[in-house]
Amino acid sequence: MLRRHGLSRRLRGERQSYRRYEWSRPGALLHMDVKKLSRFRLPGHRATGRRSERNRGVGYDYLHCVIDDHSRLAYVELHPHEDAETNARTLERALRFFADLGLDAPDTTAIARTARSATGHQSAAFTTSVGRTASRPAAR
Repeated sequence: MLRRHGLSRRLRGERQSYRRYEWSRPGALLHMDVKKLSRFRLPGHRATGRRSERNRGVGYDYLHCVIDDHSRLAYVELHPHEDAETNARTLERALRFFADLGLDAPDTTAIARTARSATGHQSAAFTTSVGRTASRPAAR
């Protein structure tokens, strides 16, 4: 009966509008993040239908991503480690990649990073090899 009178569904409220920030020019802010990915030996139960087989102790891979905030251009590498040395070398290669594309970043480039991988970005190896200070812009 409610459907017949058009009352069966709740009215949708106004959608929240999101304020998207964007830095003024390419290379002004680089965001660096590391994503931990599980490795597995065998296909999972969704593919095989067998829930009795386990993939424990196989390990992890780490996806290192550096994204330019203005252009949203991403540089991504897959590594077996998440240490400061790997973070520093990945960022150096990412800066070369961006420079080759014309997104030349001056020495004042801010490098944002997430809290999960912040320890590797605050190490002496990271800051000395990169020659920049990793900073976290204030969140709004």
